[in-house]
Amino acid sequence: MNKLNKDRLVFLEETVAFYSEDTSRRAVREDGMCMYKTSDGRSCAIGRHISPTKYRKDLEEISFSISLFRGVLPNEYISLGNLFLGEIQYFHDEECFWSYSGLTEAGIFELNRIKLAIKNGGYD
Repeated sequence: MNKLNKDRLVFLEETVAFYSEDTSRRAVREDGMCMYKTSDGRSCAIGRHISPTKYRKDLEEISFSISLFRGVLPNEYISLGNLFLGEIQYFHDEECFWSYSGLTEAGIFELNRIKLAIKNGGYD
């Protein structure tokens, strides 16, 4: 496995560990919409890597795209690629993947699907 895919795997596993430890950290509003950052300190899988000095409220109005987040996210995350980061964002956002205690069965299935895609170079 190349370095980029190892970095993707680390990012994925760290993201799962962070939200599994306390799923209330997820920045999902009551209406099911995800936010990059909330006023009460929660953040999404992408938003939690945006420094407070780079965060702007207008980011909440746009879907994730590397071209729009260049200069907002650290380069180490930008280098993971748009497709991969989009998958991570989707994984974070979908309620069916998370329960109060961590990943659901569907979440475990999705986690394993993303891991397999990483190992098979599906995000290159």
